[in-house]
Amino acid sequence: MAVEPPKRKNISAQNFTRNMQKIEVIKENIKENIKVELLIDKIVAPKFHDRRFIDKHSIIELSESIKSEGLIYPIIVRKLEDDKFERIIGYRRLEAFKILKKETIPAIILENISDEQAILLMTTENLQRENLSVYDETLALLDYVGIATQMNQENTIKLLNRYKNFSSNIIELTHEEKNKYERVEELLAKTGKITINTLVNRLGMLSIHSLLKEALSNKNLTFTNALILNKIEDENLLKESIRIILEQG
Repeated sequence: MAVEPPKRKNISAQNFTRNMQKIEVIKENIKENIKVELLIDKIVAPKFHDRRFIDKHSIIELSESIKSEGLIYPIIVRKLEDDKFERIIGYRRLEAFKILKKETIPAIILENISDEQAILLMTTENLQRENLSVYDETLALLDYVGIATQMNQENTIKLLNRYKNFSSNIIELTHEEKNKYERVEELLAKTGKITINTLVNRLGMLSIHSLLKEALSNKNLTFTNALILNKIEDENLLKESIRIILEQG
């Protein structure tokens, strides 16, 4: 049986605009930071769980590429207490180095970065990845919207569902909800990814079977096909159906 990954931790931003401005400055200056060789056993996972489903085969391929060609881009970490460092960007690179049994990895260390700024840096980096799946893109957008509107993921989803009911003339929105609706529209427009209506329609993928979430995250299924397969209640039959689809394309 597939195991659900840990839930992401969403920390509300009290000054989203200011934090975003600092994130842009950080991104511009990252290349100027000094790259160091960092002990891998001193690097810890982020408080914010930024990865759902991992394609282990792609990490093995990356490790082989690194072995022959070297690492092109260092990972990004932030300094913590007790001589530890929290990974912000570079999960796959770090895991590839572990496969190669390396003791150190090239890294850029950021200092004086708050939890909220670390989350925004990870989220915006995820949104800019060219190979981002529709599932991971949706979750990243939910995190981005949640931080900007000072809501956790659960309340963000509830609000988006109210927008869906509002669009269907089922309910009326409060003045505060209307203001947040406009804010969400503005935020999504800035990302250049999807509209608020598309994001609302994608919420259905959050309640599908974990096997289908994994297939979506690995870009093995379309969202429409995942919704159809989710009607299969027997997990063994579902697993076999996914296998057939992957084999036959």
